[in-house]
Amino acid sequence: MGTKVSDRSTALTKATLLDTDLVAVYREDTLSAKMTVAELRKAMARPGVTEDGAATRTLTEADDGAILLFTKSDGAIAVTMADGLPLGFSCAIMRAHGASALTINGDGTVLLEDEGNAPATGNTYAVNTRGTATVAVHSKGSPDTARVFGGIS
Repeated sequence: MGTKVSDRSTALTKATLLDTDLVAVYREDTLSAKMTVAELRKAMARPGVTEDGAATRTLTEADDGAILLFTKSDGAIAVTMADGLPLGFSCAIMRAHGASALTINGDGTVLLEDEGNAPATGNTYAVNTRGTATVAVHSKGSPDTARVFGGIS
């Protein structure tokens, strides 16, 4: 019988495993996945989803690579791209089921564009219902330019 690993917190301590060895991953005593040790290590290193119930959030360098799930259901949600984010910054922004309208805004020093390089009307994009948008800083200058793509309008 193999080593049982629960969630992301239990170390593989019962045996020395090679990256190519197969392991079974259990969650709440139910088989969740079968993967190699290398795949398990990679999955455990990924950032999780961060839930945010606030009405506003200004993205910071700490959000680089993050997956943000906005859950506020009583009033609009505004996410702002501010100046100073590094080239290559990217962040996934998700609107939870039942969450209020969510917009992504440039703060005036960051120009937002869609996948086709078209500037956003009013420098704002709306994230579609239960949608996911990704924002990425793709050029630095005056102003910085951030691309917004995914479930937007």
